[in-house]
Amino acid sequence: MWLFETFITAMSGKKPKTILMDQDAAMAKALTIVWPETHHRLCIWHIYQNAAKNLSRVFEHFREFAKDLSECIYEYEEEDEFLDAWEMMLEKYNLKSNEWLEKMFRLKKNWAMVYGRETFCADMMTTQRSESMNNVLKNYVSYKHDLVRFFHHFDRLIEDRRYEELTYDFKATQSSLKLSVNIEILKHASSIYTPVVFKMFQVELGKAYDCVLSICGDDGMLTKYKVTHHKRRFHHSVEFNSSNDTVICSCKKFEFLGILCSHALKVLSSKMY
Repeated sequence: MWLFETFITAMSGKKPKTILMDQDAAMAKALTIVWPETHHRLCIWHIYQNAAKNLSRVFEHFREFAKDLSECIYEYEEEDEFLDAWEMMLEKYNLKSNEWLEKMFRLKKNWAMVYGRETFCADMMTTQRSESMNNVLKNYVSYKHDLVRFFHHFDRLIEDRRYEELTYDFKATQSSLKLSVNIEILKHASSIYTPVVFKMFQVELGKAYDCVLSICGDDGMLTKYKVTHHKRRFHHSVEFNSSNDTVICSCKKFEFLGILCSHALKVLSSKMY
């Protein structure tokens, strides 16, 4: 608890909106006490590692199990759909009495995307980025260093990382981004997004051309659409409000990542915005 309280002090009282962690019980308890309003999400990479250990025979004997488990984690946008799919998976592979899956189901709000789509995570679902930072740190420090030498090398690491950030900032402001298509929406996006985020947005815009939409309801101001990617069985519900030109998609990519999804962009393009 001391560590989390010290973190808040160092951040001038600001607390993270989301924290990714493994299934450490002591850490989870401390986070609930110190940061009760912070969303606690379980690292998907650790979940898959534990699944491989606890369900090794299922993975070996049933090729489709990995796909069914993945769909339960990522695909569903409505709670009822997720619950039905989970029950069908347990029935299909005779896993209703599996203790590990029972435990994971009790923690479902911390890992299933159906419960986390509206929580901003910058598209991060694993702790591997922080773990890769640990590997970077190993290039600067050694277990042989005393405390003084440790902080000397740690300061050098911080300086190097800040220089990298300045370099990326300079490139973002001084270089022109390559547009896949010379259209206004990409021109505008290239002027406000960083190069990395712009590339992600450009991919979503490209996917929009591979989507099919149909109108499900229209009451004048609010139009509801069903949007489906070509050759995919899942569809997404999109609402467009003409009174304020807002668009909301059931996939919640904008809320989770911060950029519009291909489904919303498909609707906007049909409205010629």
